[in-house]
Parts: sequence; structure tokens; C-alpha cells
Amino acid sequence: MRSRFKKGVRQDIRTMPYLLKPITKINQKQSMRFLSWLGICLVLLSPQITYALPPPDFLFAFGSQFVQIFSFFFLVLGTVVSGIARWSGYLYFKVRKHRWKVALMALVLIILSAVGAWMADRILYNQAKSQFEQDVQRSFEERLERLDVVPVTDVPTPDKQTYLQLHPQLPLTLSNESFTQADFSSIFVLDAREDEEFAIGRFPGSTHVRFADLLAGAWTELPTDQEILVLCWSGIRGEEVTSFLRSKGLAARFLEEGADGWVRFGGVWEGEIAFSSVYAQERYSRTFTTSEVYALIDNGVVLVDAREDEVFARDGIANSIHITSIFTSTIALEELLDQVPAGSQVITVCDDFVSCFDAKIVGIKLEQRGHTFLGRFTSPYDY
Repeated sequence: MRSRFKKGVRQDIRTMPYLLKPITKINQKQSMRFLSWLGICLVLLSPQITYALPPPDFLFAFGSQFVQIFSFFFLVLGTVVSGIARWSGYLYFKVRKHRWKVALMALVLIILSAVGAWMADRILYNQAKSQFEQDVQRSFEERLERLDVVPVTDVPTPDKQTYLQLHPQLPLTLSNESFTQADFSSIFVLDAREDEEFAIGRFPGSTHVRFADLLAGAWTELPTDQEILVLCWSGIRGEEVTSFLRSKGLAARFLEEGADGWVRFGGVWEGEIAFSSVYAQERYSRTFTTSEVYALIDNGVVLVDAREDEVFARDGIANSIHITSIFTSTIALEELLDQVPAGSQVITVCDDFVSCFDAKIVGIKLEQRGHTFLGRFTSPYDY
């Protein structure tokens, strides 16, 4: 009996440390936390007064103050690090315990983020595209208002009614779907793009007349007894041409997405449509900085400004040559191109979408005349 009692006591004594171990660990944590906060309170409540003493006493006073600040900083840092470590450990075990739920939530968040980023990108793109189209259309309208065109009264009025008079409700636009179902033989397809655009690709059987030549009077040669479908690249110029021809009594409509939209739709087309894919060489997309232009001018390079007349008159660069293409008739354009000295190296000048497209066209035309087109200068206001 006594031996069993002694054996039980010995066994209880052996198991005592394991029973006390959690309590000891808790007491240690509480003691460390208490000492940390006690140290912070002592630092805050017992500051060391520093007097403005001459050296070396000042150095000793500063050293005491520095030690106090240094101690306070590391006490706070230790407390923060300890809290972060405890929180990280807790988070780690929670994540490990529910790892499949966490992985699923992470996947859902990634998908939602990707969808949100895509939607935001599309919204920003559509806003930029809409603003861009409005700016281009406004630029065309402003330039049209300043141009001298042949008035409709200069053309004799026909005895019979025109197609527009017979169809006064004719819409201004024509969709790709409607164009595929139309009788092509009854529609006069007018390509109003630039020569260089028409040269690389066209709608079969279309008639090419530049927009500038239409403005200069070529519209009088268009049929009055037939529907006219205007083609441009994107529909922006086509809308302006259509409005102009309607003002002259012609039954004009434009393909609402232009030739590019027609080709993407799968419509019939001869040749290429992407202007940049044909003129893909580096010089056609290169732009020069102001410092580069200064250096090139010193080496004899000629500047050709493709901006609007009033912009060139107000802000034109000295000794540059002013040549625009889109709103200049073919006859007048040939005379302007003759101003460039033979065999010149040329940089064209522009500052917005319309003038920069014009500058590219002018550069290509000058190349066809034997000049060397180097690229464009798009920051003339910094010159």
C-alpha cells in the first residue's frame, strides 16, 4: 500500500512540469509585455532635461537625451515587431487551416480584378476614341467653313427632278449590312480619300475624287440622278463630304464605318486598307525632338509645315515651307510642292491628328518627287 502511494506521488511529481509548462509560458509572455510597457512609461514620464551648456557638458547632456530617444524608439519598434510576428503567426495558421477557401477567394479576386481592369480599359478607350473623333470632326468643320468653294448657284438647274428631290428622306448613313444587300450597279461609289490611300486599295468600280478637289468644284461632275455613296477610311471625312454634297443638292450618303469598317466586316475590297501597313518604314512613324530638329536644320534639312493656314501664319517656323494636302486641290498642290528645292532632305511639321496625317501625305508626295523624307516634327510650339 505504501509503495503504491509513493509510486503515485513520484508519478505526479514527474508530470508536474508538463502541467505547469503552459502556465509558465503564459506568465513569461505577460511578464515581457508588462516590462515593455513599463519601460515605455518610464521613458515618457521621466524625461531628461537638456540645458544649453557649452561643450563638453552640452555633449554629455545631448548624449543622455539621445540614449533616451534611442531607447524609446527601440522599445516601440520591439512592441510593433512583436505584434506583427504574433499576427503573422495567427494568420499563417488560419490560412493553412482554410487554404482551399483562401485559394478560391484569391482566384475570385484575381478574376474580378482582371474583369474590372478590362472594363475600365474599355471605358477609357471608348472615351478617348469619342473625344478623338469629336476633335477630328471639329477640325474638319472649322477648315471647311474657311474654304472658298463653288456655290450651287453656279450650276444650271436641271429640268428634271434630282434623285435627292425624289427621295428627300434619304438617310445620311448606310450600314455595312445594308450595303451588302444593295444593288451596286445603281449606286455611284465615290472614294474621297487621298491619292496615296486609293492607290493601295479600293472598292471595285469606285470613282476616286479627292475631298479637296470636290471642294474646289469637282462635285459639279457628279451624277444628280443617282445615289452617291461616299467612302473614306473611318467615316469621319465621309460625313463631312456627305454634308457638303447634300448642301449642293446631291443624294450623298456615307458608309458609317468607312472603308476600314467595311473590310473588317468582310466586304469586297481590292488591295490593302491599312495605310500604315504599306508605309511601315521607320521614317513614316518617326518624330523628332526640338534639339534634333535644330541640329538637322544646321545640316541643311528643310522644314515643311503641314498645319492650317492661320496656324502657320501665326506660329510658323522661320524659313519653313507651308504645304497642306487634304484641303488643297491637286493643281494648287503641285505648285506648292514645286517650292521645295530639288533633292532636299525634308521634315514635315504638324501638331494634331489631322495635320500629322496631312504631314505624312505631304512627305510621301515629296518622296515621289525625289526628295528624302526623314520624319515629322510634332512639337513646333517648343521650337
